Amino acid sequence: MTTLTTNGAVKPDGSKRPDAVLREAALTVALHASVERRIPAPGSTMVAFGLLKPVVSCGQAAEAKGIPLANELKSLVLATQKGFVVLHLPGDGAACLRRVKGALEIREACLAAPEQLASFGLRPGTVCAVKDPVWSLPHLISRRVFQRDLVSTNDGTLQGYYRFQPAVLLTAASVVVGDFERAS
Repeated sequence: MTTLTTNGAVKPDGSKRPDAVLREAALTVALHASVERRIPAPGSTMVAFGLLKPVVSCGQAAEAKGIPLANELKSLVLATQKGFVVLHLPGDGAACLRRVKGALEIREACLAAPEQLASFGLRPGTVCAVKDPVWSLPHLISRRVFQRDLVSTNDGTLQGYYRFQPAVLLTAASVVVGDFERAS
């Protein structure tokens, strides 16, 4: 079952901010539409594009593609006391683990170690949001990702990538949308 949560959308008086109500409604509509069309790891049906040289970081990838850093999807595998999760942020975002722990109601969460990534057949620069094994993990998605028409991420290699609408991420089996970034 897919869970959609939108934290940070409530004013101190308990009412919802108008922009949050509209965003939540749009995400809910997208979620309901995507649940009915649930697809396996969508990367298997996406067109992959190629880069001239290998890239690892979001900054390198955005520069090589000629796109704004905010359009490059940053996917971080996190180790938690409940297991592994994947956190998606815009490429220019920085994760706030305190917010992740609050959303998951846990005390411990950290970036997966290289050995843990290797156990999934992954390494830095190859964590692909829309392919297994990452697709099968619970997804935490920064609400800011949905402010972009298109996002881009690697295709599981250091030289290939996909472009897609961020709503595709809502078709994963377990999704929480919220504020998971450090304040700037």
